[in-house]
Amino acid sequence: MLSSRGPTKGLGAGIALALAQAGANVACHGRSATQDGIVAAIQNCGRRSFYISGDVSDPAVCERIVEATVKEFGCIEYSGQQRRHYKVRARHRVFPDGLE
Repeated sequence: MLSSRGPTKGLGAGIALALAQAGANVACHGRSATQDGIVAAIQNCGRRSFYISGDVSDPAVCERIVEATVKEFGCIEYSGQQRRHYKVRARHRVFPDGLE
């Protein structure tokens, strides 16, 4: 399961779709109110996906993203963001109630 920021167009959409094709479920989030079909494209690969909009500089949005992702997928295994350089970082697994 991957949490991806900025996946609605361009490089971010390509990476999110490629990861889904490789077998990842993808939680998508960005500032745009619409997700331009990336969730449907990921689901067409046979993977699970959803989209949450919001500005990640707001801690409440970050909490909402983590809570929704853990609820939908059970944990967060990787988190990536699209900037000048795209990095998928294996930070740590996030489980509900601190279980590991």
